[in-house]
Amino acid sequence: MQLPELTTSSRDREFNHYRRELREDVVIRYLFDGLSSRKLDSQVLGLDSAKSKGYQSWAILRRYGLGDDFKGIFKGMSLDEALEELNKDSQYDVIYEIVSGAVESFDIESDQWAVGLTKNSLVKTRVNQNKFRELVLNAYGGSYCITGINEPRLLRASHIKPWSKSNGREKLDVRNGLCLNALHDAAFDAGLITVDPSGYCVRLSSSIEDSMDEHVYESYFRKYDGEEISIPKKGADPNPDYLEYHRRNIFGKGRNHLWLEIELLS
Repeated sequence: MQLPELTTSSRDREFNHYRRELREDVVIRYLFDGLSSRKLDSQVLGLDSAKSKGYQSWAILRRYGLGDDFKGIFKGMSLDEALEELNKDSQYDVIYEIVSGAVESFDIESDQWAVGLTKNSLVKTRVNQNKFRELVLNAYGGSYCITGINEPRLLRASHIKPWSKSNGREKLDVRNGLCLNALHDAAFDAGLITVDPSGYCVRLSSSIEDSMDEHVYESYFRKYDGEEISIPKKGADPNPDYLEYHRRNIFGKGRNHLWLEIELLS
């Protein structure tokens, strides 16, 4: 299968008007259901499509680079099959993250899952994600590796080498995980912070100070620069190869999707 090229629009007004969950639902239902922009406006964004004429969803899709060729492109495909196609080219990384995140919409109680995705695929992916989280949190004693915070609802099992770039073994490798809090997990994923593979110390990107309010920077980031993380027992310690991958390929690249977490704090 040859996926079309992404053609990203720089228009941000409609994109920034809607919260991330709604934007990503627009993408999922466009790719897997093939809904028109008018139907997306109505069914996802809750708009009167006779007035909006589908323009809100259309602008969101174009901001992600999704043109007409992407409409319903994954219809009838499983989650795993779609992810396999998206994983072939780094230009689709953002779309990969959105599709892989669709598993979170599966509700065991109601026995419903994201439209267009097979139940078996979603359950398999969710089980693997939960297994990875369990392995990482257990390795770190249920505590954040920088501050020691131990409230499970605030902790994330963060992949060092991203899920989208990892093979099956790496996705479940406990040594490819760090126990972070929700904010620093987002910063790590965005390349604003990293962990030095030689000394296991936190390092901040040179761009991080300019990307947020000074109070947030001072309170939640600067004071941890150079701080050594807690290391689990041997066999669960972060693999330096993964940390080096993060340092070389993600750290300092300026991927900016931290805005929601920063907005909540500032």
